[in-house]
This record gives sequence, C-alpha cells and structure tokens, in this order.
Amino acid sequence: MDYSFNQFQILKGPRLTLKRVQQEDLLRLGAALISSSTWFSVTRKIDSIENFKTCFDKILEKQSRDEALVLVAEYEGEFVGMSVFQYPSEQFRKIEIGVSWVSDKWQRTFVDSEMKFLMLDYAFSVMKVRRIVF
Repeated sequence: MDYSFNQFQILKGPRLTLKRVQQEDLLRLGAALISSSTWFSVTRKIDSIENFKTCFDKILEKQSRDEALVLVAEYEGEFVGMSVFQYPSEQFRKIEIGVSWVSDKWQRTFVDSEMKFLMLDYAFSVMKVRRIVF
C-alpha cells in the first residue's frame, strides 16, 4: 500500500480526539505538558516553552517531510497529551509509536490507553502495517 502521513484524518474515540499537531498548537501544547515532575520534561531538560518549541520544531520538520506524524490528544477542548508515529519502513509494513507524553493532570487515567488504542487501530486498519514497535 502506498500510504503517506499526509492522508491522516482526525481520529475520534469515545473521549479523545487525535489530530495532527500544527506549529500554532505548540504554545498551548507546551503549556499543558511541561512540568518539573514529568519524566519527559526532566530527562530532556524541557523546562520552558522555548525549549519545548526547539524540541518540537525538529519533530515537526520531520512531519513536514512526511517522515513522522505528530498527534495531539484533546479532551473536551483541552490538550492532554501527544504521541508520534515515526520511522515507517518501506511501504509502511512496520511503524513505531513513540515519544508519548501525557500531562501530569491526566496521567493514570484513560488518556494514554485510549490514545494508543486509536493509534494502533489506525495503523492496522488504515496504514495496513503488519508490525508496530514502541
């Protein structure tokens, strides 16, 4: 199958909506995710919106080249997390789901499970991948 990340459409689950992250989403997403107690923030030294934007500008650059798909999870209008489809093999037989980050407020809730379920379902049913790695 000749899949391209550019074919992505918004995913809707029972509670979450997953959409492609755009440059204009970064300030709002950063405000939701940056925390001094979150592993992702601490290990990558993302302690400000500027550091967040620098980190995500690189990922969005990959997205612009159709090498990755960065998704934001939204619940009742609030950004609650994000994840990335990346490193697709030729013909999208294999893909990685990585760089998942759920805001402190939404950790240990339905957010990560539902986000991953929507991504897994999309990868198998639309992308037609045979293998997913994390």
